[in-house]
Amino acid sequence: MAPTIRDVAIRAKVAQSTVSAVL
Repeated sequence: MAPTIRDVAIRAKVAQSTVSAVL
């Protein structure tokens, strides 16, 4: 299944949170 815009947004949000936590 192709990722929806919502899935991409959630994934980006999680990735940003992870990066912020690491830094």
